[in-house]
Amino acid sequence: MKASASFRSDFHFFRVTTVFLTALTVSACYPESKSNSGPDAAETTTENDPRNTSAVAVQGGENASRTVSETAIFSSQTTSLSDNNGVLLVPSIEDIPEVPANVALTQFFASLSNLEQQSGERPVTILHVGDSHIAADRFSSSLREQFQSRFGDAGRGLMMPSLYLARGVKFDRGGKWKVSLSTGGAEGPFGVTGAKVSSADNAAWIRLTMKDKPFSWCEITLDSGPENGTVMFSLDGQVKEISTTGENKSWRNIRLEGGARELLIRPKGDGEVTIHSISIGGKKTGVRYINLGLPGATALTPLRWDVNYLENDVQRLQPDMVILSYGTHESLQDDLNIPDYEAQVSVAISRLRRVAPNASLIVIGPPDISVMPKYAARSGRASDVCRDLSQSERANYDAMISAEDPRLARWHPPRNLTAIRASLRRLAAAHNAFFWDWSKPMGGACGIHAWVQNKPALAAKDHIHLTEEGSQRSARILFREIMTAYDARARTASADK
Repeated sequence: MKASASFRSDFHFFRVTTVFLTALTVSACYPESKSNSGPDAAETTTENDPRNTSAVAVQGGENASRTVSETAIFSSQTTSLSDNNGVLLVPSIEDIPEVPANVALTQFFASLSNLEQQSGERPVTILHVGDSHIAADRFSSSLREQFQSRFGDAGRGLMMPSLYLARGVKFDRGGKWKVSLSTGGAEGPFGVTGAKVSSADNAAWIRLTMKDKPFSWCEITLDSGPENGTVMFSLDGQVKEISTTGENKSWRNIRLEGGARELLIRPKGDGEVTIHSISIGGKKTGVRYINLGLPGATALTPLRWDVNYLENDVQRLQPDMVILSYGTHESLQDDLNIPDYEAQVSVAISRLRRVAPNASLIVIGPPDISVMPKYAARSGRASDVCRDLSQSERANYDAMISAEDPRLARWHPPRNLTAIRASLRRLAAAHNAFFWDWSKPMGGACGIHAWVQNKPALAAKDHIHLTEEGSQRSARILFREIMTAYDARARTASADK
């Protein structure tokens, strides 16, 4: 009941404050071509892992039916957004006002300033949630290194439980573990990681090993309930047993103090142990940059996170800035209804705003990507060039794909990638967030093709994911934009004294 009431509150906020946005939204279809490739990941996959699927479903969790029905009003209000020939009218991104960084990131900048002046008593925390571009910790690790180089290293922070690559630590896992992801049809509840691993096998284990310096403390979030059992923790060989059994289904945060380089977690075998996250940190102040990316995630994925678990996680983290990086996988979904999508994403942002009221917000639009129709690759008629769709091709896209028209047998941006990006940009402005267009430093439409051909390659051959070099280049540009606004604010403050 609490979750449903929360949803109604979120949706009411959207209807009251951003109903004007519906006049700009569009509804469209997407090209046939999709890619299942993803970033570096752990070796275990499950039937719910999005890497095993070719489509990304619209997600709404336990509130999915309510979300679709209540947002239907936005679809009906936007049916006139086509011209007389049925061509969808997409507003230019440049015509949508945005919130500048010095306005949207005021609270984050104040926290950084306190840190530089050594007046802050806690670390500055950045929480970055997103899709496959974030899961491999390439783009995010570069941002982490730059922030920590300037403002200090407060430790690694919260991580997923031995699922995807995490820079600075090594995860190993053995025995039988069930992996559940909020991007698939797995049963929740999920917290901010959107993932959990479960096992009742006393031969199962998860090990975290530091690659350089030891951590000073660690904290593990687990399920607690009548069917949950005892978990055994080992810090550099020192073992401690803690029960997760409880009268009601909930969660438990277990914090272990003491410096160590290795953390080993094992179920005792007297009940299921479910791990949602593992956090580590040091005693120094500085910046901790937490990346939580899921391959196949969309901006609707956070709606599958339990509001109570989410609140528990985020309030413990106390983020000074939250970054949302979505949009890629939505653009590969053929039947996505953009007006409904935009309304539901606003609900997701509102929830994050509510659990992190003091955090600044950045919404990152998807990087440039391109697709190749399946029939082109299958027939061998594919042309290794990239060109944006013409107005005529957009108007007749479905028919041309059905007819396997050779004119589309080339790389081109997904038909509505621009519409997804415009939607996220509108939502950023509506929620007082800074919007960063990842496609701009890539050169806009078909920039990904040039990045693929660059030496060294800046993007993978799938024309969707970036290489290490491309991720680092993108991160340097974003960091420079943020710091330019921060330094300008500092100069203004100094001049006013």
